[in-house]
Amino acid sequence: MRALIALLFLATSAGATPKQDLDQANDRFRKGDFENARHLYNDLLYPSPQLAGADDLAEAYVGLGVCRLETGDSEGARREFEKALQIDPNKQLDPQVMSKSAIRLFDDTKADLRTRADRDAEKKRQAELLEAQQKYIDSLRVYQTHPYWMNWIPPLGQFQNDDTFKGVLFASGELATAGTSIAIWGYLVNKYGIRSDKVPLQEGPTVLLLQQVEIGAGLAFFGLYVLGVIDAHRHYTPATLIKGDKSLLPPQLQTPAKPKKTSLLERIHMLPMVTPTSAGIGIGWEN
Repeated sequence: MRALIALLFLATSAGATPKQDLDQANDRFRKGDFENARHLYNDLLYPSPQLAGADDLAEAYVGLGVCRLETGDSEGARREFEKALQIDPNKQLDPQVMSKSAIRLFDDTKADLRTRADRDAEKKRQAELLEAQQKYIDSLRVYQTHPYWMNWIPPLGQFQNDDTFKGVLFASGELATAGTSIAIWGYLVNKYGIRSDKVPLQEGPTVLLLQQVEIGAGLAFFGLYVLGVIDAHRHYTPATLIKGDKSLLPPQLQTPAKPKKTSLLERIHMLPMVTPTSAGIGIGWEN
């Protein structure tokens, strides 16, 4: 029977203008004949809109959305409401004509669209900011200066010249030779005095050998020191080009800091807590 009525409406609308078809759909809508009104609205909008005016298009999408809602298709109604709001974001439904459920779904759809639009806009701003930051960083020419005095303190000169392996070798060698020389000197001074004039005759060869090792280690230290200074000067560069980073961005390109939570309600979090013997709610405090 409904199919027959729908065919009759289609037959009577043959040759009518889209505006007349919209008026007919609105008339069916006001009489509560949502099933046939839905067919009329649908033919005006799909597969391609037949209405030229933006107001008429928005009205048809709203009417189709309400008809879908009233006939049990809430998801379809939301889709039609979204299309109406894309044409007129400030559109509102008349409570004298529309049901409370239709107004509620329409307002929820509007809120969802605004939330998504704000989120998309924020994503776009973030993407544009990241792109601008990267372009600025790529355009930078940052030079790291190298103090000249570090060449005189191996292995600092090697580390400054990015010769880490050499720096480790010089550091190990200097530490070993200086440590050996100082340790032997300290041992002899502690046992025999500064001048070592209290050495028993039978310990003389041992003390002499220790003194020779002490002097040899000291000479080796100074030899390594001189080699380290020469090597540092040989490979020294006053400055090197390095890659810039976000710490060099100007204020207008800095990523805005997230607002700090200050109210009590924002800083308190309640979470469910379950144990083998009980269940409850835990309260967390965010500083």
